[in-house]
Amino acid sequence: FMTKEEIHRICKKFEIKNYTINPDGSIDVDGNVELGVYKLDKIPLKFNNVSGYFNISYNNITSLEGCPKYIGETFYCNSNKLTSLEYFPNKINHEILIKDNPLESLEGYNGDYDKLSCDNKDGLILKLKRKEKFKIIGKL
Repeated sequence: FMTKEEIHRICKKFEIKNYTINPDGSIDVDGNVELGVYKLDKIPLKFNNVSGYFNISYNNITSLEGCPKYIGETFYCNSNKLTSLEYFPNKINHEILIKDNPLESLEGYNGDYDKLSCDNKDGLILKLKRKEKFKIIGKL
């Protein structure tokens, strides 16, 4: 759990403006969040709502932990090291760009596949559907 001072320091470092710190330590941002090309291993803050776009492309991020629950515009997440979509946002209004990630599964993604742009999308969707089918069969 970060202190407000730590959150302010990180926001200043990444030039995140117009933010509100929530009681749970997450932040809402009125505008865009630009965290691309920082060589980050993880998302540095816990985001809640971001009204603009959210860009974490060209980093070394392995987990979406800390990702906003809501993104008002596009989610840019190209060229990272994600293998799964755990902690994926609940709602994104525009596109989702996650090319050049070694995704093994789309588990965690519950949105519209037409908005999703990733490598081997058809294969990953098929894999997820197969897994869901086995879950159903396993329960019978």
